[in-house]
Amino acid sequence: MATVQKRGEHSYRLTCYHEGKRYRKTITAKSKTEAKKRAAAFEAKVGLSNEKDYSQMILVKFAQKWLDKKRSDLAANTLTSYKRNLNNHILPRFGMKKISVLRPMDFIEFYDYLKKENDLSAKSVNIIHGVINIMFNDAVKWDLIKENPLKKVDPPKIKRKRDNYYNVEEINKLFIKLNEESVDTKYRVVVYIAALCGLRAGEILGLEWKDIDFSEKILTIQRTSIYVDRKVITKEPKNDSSIRKVYFGAILEKELLDHKSHQDKLAETIPDWVDSDRILTRNNGEAMFPLTPTKWFSKFLKKHDLKKITLHGLRHTSATLMISNGTDVRTVAERLGHSDANTTMRVYSHHLKKANKKAALDIENFINET
Repeated sequence: MATVQKRGEHSYRLTCYHEGKRYRKTITAKSKTEAKKRAAAFEAKVGLSNEKDYSQMILVKFAQKWLDKKRSDLAANTLTSYKRNLNNHILPRFGMKKISVLRPMDFIEFYDYLKKENDLSAKSVNIIHGVINIMFNDAVKWDLIKENPLKKVDPPKIKRKRDNYYNVEEINKLFIKLNEESVDTKYRVVVYIAALCGLRAGEILGLEWKDIDFSEKILTIQRTSIYVDRKVITKEPKNDSSIRKVYFGAILEKELLDHKSHQDKLAETIPDWVDSDRILTRNNGEAMFPLTPTKWFSKFLKKHDLKKITLHGLRHTSATLMISNGTDVRTVAERLGHSDANTTMRVYSHHLKKANKKAALDIENFINET
């Protein structure tokens, strides 16, 4: 780590070591906090270039070093996504080009190529744009280039898709079909937790029986299960606010107890049962593959001719039904694990407007009736 030493009122000396060499730089900064930020950029610059001519650095070399620098800060699935987009799309096109010569038009033409020749969706191109943008923002921060060419490039617009949630009538149809068919208890639990508690799919898959307090009817969300590089891995939720407690009611309690009873019977009858304590497991007790409930849910909807939404759409369903029922935004945000209520207001602004209009009519009706 680069060290920061105060030299004068607004003067600081930055020191870092790379491959046995010491590098120093004196800067002017308003505070030690600002100096520390500059120190991180200085260290990155030294490590990336080792005092070589920055203008000669090609993108493939920068991308490799950039990933090394970002590795400790990124979630495993994010890092995998970055690598995939770099190797499949970005580097084959620009890998041997110097980062200092790339211009906005290069990327405008690149996005057109991805859409027309590779038949990528606007959403996929937007993801690729995001990777390049983050990478070049860091290149600017580390003084490798003067300006991010992506500042002058607009990613393709994503067309608004169908509503990825159910209204009251539609969610009731789903529950009816679940009860009409003899559905495995673990899949019933997935649907009910997602729809009634608004958890993310990875959070549901990460739940363990010790996370459930049946006496208080509380779920504690403190881990998530994801699939990366053909392995199921467990990690902490995406941010601090995602670690939370969510209350549940009698309906979900019954589903959880039914599933627990079914799982206990399996544990007694299967010789090689693995006691993982996971609520959702494979047939041998090990943690379930994250894509398994997603695939099952899609097939179930198609089989029963129900409106097609994603499993994540049940989380949106939970949020929209809470808002429609008059639940305050802060409570909705807490149950969803949003970092603050502003995130909830941004994501569900359309539904909040509806609730706002309904509130106006309700108060007028109340006044007229009294």
